[in-house]
Amino acid sequence: MALWSAARRSIQNVRALIRSGKSSALLPFFQSYQCQRSPRSHSSVLGLEPISLAEIREARGKDLTKQHFSGRLLQGKLCIDAEVREGIIVHVVEDEQSFRYYLFLCNFASSWWTEKEARQWFPRDATVGIRDPVVSFAKDGVPCIEVLNPASLEISGIELEGSDEDPWKIAMVALENHEYIRAAHLFTNFVHESSEKGDRIAALSYRSEAWLRAGLLDKALEDAEMALKLQPEGPFSSENLLRKARALLKLHDYRAALECFESSGLADDTSREMERCRRFLEHSEQGLFDLDEYYLSRESGKSTPECGEFVGAVRIGMSPDGKGRGLFATQDVKAGDVFFFCHPLSAMHDSEKLPAESDLLAQMVRNCMASGRSLEQLVSLVESDEIPELNLFKPNTNWQQRIGFIDIPACARKTSIDYGYKFERVIGLERRREFLSGLWILTAFANHSCCPSATQKAVGSASLVRAARDLKAGDEVTLAYLDPFMPWDVRSRQTESRWGFECACERCHFESKLHSENRDLVNSGIKMEKMLEEPSNLDLFEVSEMACTVEKMISRWKGPDAQRHKHWMRASYYKAYEVYLLNREEFEKFITRQAPPSWEAIMEALSFTAPGYEGLLTLLTTVVVSSSLAEILREKGLSSEYVVI
Repeated sequence: MALWSAARRSIQNVRALIRSGKSSALLPFFQSYQCQRSPRSHSSVLGLEPISLAEIREARGKDLTKQHFSGRLLQGKLCIDAEVREGIIVHVVEDEQSFRYYLFLCNFASSWWTEKEARQWFPRDATVGIRDPVVSFAKDGVPCIEVLNPASLEISGIELEGSDEDPWKIAMVALENHEYIRAAHLFTNFVHESSEKGDRIAALSYRSEAWLRAGLLDKALEDAEMALKLQPEGPFSSENLLRKARALLKLHDYRAALECFESSGLADDTSREMERCRRFLEHSEQGLFDLDEYYLSRESGKSTPECGEFVGAVRIGMSPDGKGRGLFATQDVKAGDVFFFCHPLSAMHDSEKLPAESDLLAQMVRNCMASGRSLEQLVSLVESDEIPELNLFKPNTNWQQRIGFIDIPACARKTSIDYGYKFERVIGLERRREFLSGLWILTAFANHSCCPSATQKAVGSASLVRAARDLKAGDEVTLAYLDPFMPWDVRSRQTESRWGFECACERCHFESKLHSENRDLVNSGIKMEKMLEEPSNLDLFEVSEMACTVEKMISRWKGPDAQRHKHWMRASYYKAYEVYLLNREEFEKFITRQAPPSWEAIMEALSFTAPGYEGLLTLLTTVVVSSSLAEILREKGLSSEYVVI
């Protein structure tokens, strides 16, 4: 039908907007508002005038186009199991007069859900309210409601008409069967309708448990607190303190979580959780992370250590050079000092390829649904001059939730979920890549530089950002968005195509001017790019000559800045130097130009340009291993076989 085609196009348009990074155009598709506990009637809390299907049919007349009923509320019951068709969740809703209509949920918050997930989140027999309904009509005259905004649909409970079974038993069975969303809405019936205080406390307690198991942390915390307010001491108080503690722990409020664990009186049953909470609290207060064993034993498959979040000597501010917002040191720091440790809003590992964008988006949406704080953090990435409060990112702190509607556009390109850091590991002579792609909110505020002042390392899926150099208070904290050991023209094309900006750091300014004046350098850059794209198809002798060309040029440089300029150029053409140095004896017979320097000089250039860069240790390891292999080959008379990593 035409409506189905239109709904499908809506999803395609949303996906196109996400890929393009056109954030402002996404506002209608992803909005949310401050959640409030609502009584049984939708209209009383939302202040909307109810509208019936009969009224909608009458308003239709001869007009077959979409109609918007702004300020109105359409109520009904989901009467089938949800279906997912090409990214659109399809339901049938029945109103009080037994009229039925189609419901299409076609926003990107739900467009990548599986049918199982759709049925979990939008269970059969749930009573729903649809605000500001957008109505079209199928050819057979059946009304079709489109929901583009997740905030437009609210579930208030589940009807159990015609069932002789005990409603409380049905709710408990749903909880035991892992139908957490359905169980929560079944307990909602008791929260709204029970006249006995004890029944309401029990319903709130079990609903808190259902929300907690479903991962909806704010809802779980709110219900536990409401139950504790009604009954500070009693049969449910210990369990509710425990639920509150577990929700707070996952929300990174370690201090409050530990207090709840200790107050629950269940120390014997929760000793491991309490120890974990104490460790996270220590991390969050001191910023000390013992990761040596983890990094030294990653190849043995040792599990990733769990760490609490930490925010140290860093603030968000405006860059003086027109780059917009950025991160800045709040005090003098030494190289190696931790700026912050944060968990991702969305992240995935894959040993073969970059994770699918859809999986990352789905995870991001779920985390925003679970926590208003995560939602606010995502809001803070909207491109603007507004400087968010750092308390929004610090553990163990209060933060101010916004009132009213919140617009969530797609993140700026520099912070998009295809940020894609590649973490390389070396096994013998084989380079095995592990792809980690995701969105780390605080990390995303750091601007790019090809001579970064900080370094990001992965601890599992978390982000550890440390100073790569000694910095003064007020210095900007920058990261390399890409591999800094590539020629200027390659880096320039990548920043433009992937993040939509031209890097204007001091190194790029110098190298771009050099390229404009030197045709040989431009040709070398083109060759280098081809080699990076398809290393197996490039002549190694030709590659090694690039290093000689660069070395001949920079050997003539004099002056106070000459040494750092040499470091930058050697770092840019590192791969060419590597090929030459691994096969030095073979190439020296034919090369008449300026010979490249030693490994030590090249490593010094890399460390000067991007100290602490994630791939630098890998390069150093590769050099040691491959140099040893080259020496063995030469000893055995096999030096004619070129070595390249």
